[in-house]
Amino acid sequence: MRPERWGVVLLAALLAGGFLYYSLRSERSSRARRNADERAAGDELASFASAHNAVVKWTAALPPRGRFSAPLVTDLVAALVRPNQKPVLLQMQFSQVTEREGSFSAHFSAYYLTNGLFSLQADFSCTAEQAARLRQSTTTAGARFAVIARITDVSRGLQQPGEGAGGSEGRASAATSPELEGASDVFVARGTCVDLLELPRAVSQ
Repeated sequence: MRPERWGVVLLAALLAGGFLYYSLRSERSSRARRNADERAAGDELASFASAHNAVVKWTAALPPRGRFSAPLVTDLVAALVRPNQKPVLLQMQFSQVTEREGSFSAHFSAYYLTNGLFSLQADFSCTAEQAARLRQSTTTAGARFAVIARITDVSRGLQQPGEGAGGSEGRASAATSPELEGASDVFVARGTCVDLLELPRAVSQ
């Protein structure tokens, strides 16, 4: 091979090596920043839950019923409706705020894969200040929140959140435990919102 061709090959190899080195270094730097952001978000979330003495790992209380099986209503009642109205921390996607006769309700939803596959919708009464904070978040599509709530009721998804408590079919409270054969894997939790914290996109359940 002629000397000038060796020079071209060597230059190409040096350029390729430099590009690879820069790419790997940039990727490591980006990963380190993401990890730092996630740790900071996790610390903030832990502090937020601790301030309200909220249950954090509530899904760990769900009994395993198969990878693709939904839990029973009674499972969710035991995990979410806590003695002495102890609040529970949920990470959910904000849907909407509704108002009726001066009272506000905040609606959220989330999918869970822990000890089963199911969807949980939330219908929580909230204050006017909390409603205003949630409405401000609608400028960001798919805003996610850490919601601390005192949950008093869990039902099958036979009734959409916000429709009120007129129907009792499919509902289970801490004192009752009906099950519906062949019912869906969608559940509705109702209660009172204690506090809210908007989550960065990187935070996951």
